Amino acid sequence: MESAESPTSDVPALPVVSPAEPGLTRAALSRPRNCGSLIPSTVVIFFLFVNVLNPRPTKGILFMPYYLFQGSYTPAAWAGMLKKPQHRLKAIQGAVKKLGGSVEGGWLTFGESDYVIICRLPNQVSAAAFAVAVAAGGAVRSGKTTPLLTFEEGLKAMRQAGRSGYRPPR
Repeated sequence: MESAESPTSDVPALPVVSPAEPGLTRAALSRPRNCGSLIPSTVVIFFLFVNVLNPRPTKGILFMPYYLFQGSYTPAAWAGMLKKPQHRLKAIQGAVKKLGGSVEGGWLTFGESDYVIICRLPNQVSAAAFAVAVAAGGAVRSGKTTPLLTFEEGLKAMRQAGRSGYRPPR
């Protein structure tokens, strides 16, 4: 296997795999491979900007932030669902999709909240719009929206915090 020369010194060389190389099986050929020198450096730079340097991209960008929505139904909402049980996760997917996002999962819970939902939305405005729409519906007694960080984002935040120069009051 040979390596393509890296278009910039910051980007590691990617292996170039040829189907004609001896020893490659059908299974190995069916697995995704790196495209080697076929990726223009501008695409690599754009990918790094979108996924590494831009923490909260806008709609249409490759990465969307995660949000945790928690809430408690009103007694009237519970009474309505007892009379006519509904799969509320399916009911909200359309609203989230119209805001440019997707529902990653949702669960009914015991305790302080009656449900938790994890969504990906393009930005904080879209997350706030969803929270306001739910609150305006009247079926939720209390709600809470929490932006979620990936562990990679959390590590980046910790590194930035360490370099911030902040000093607590004395």
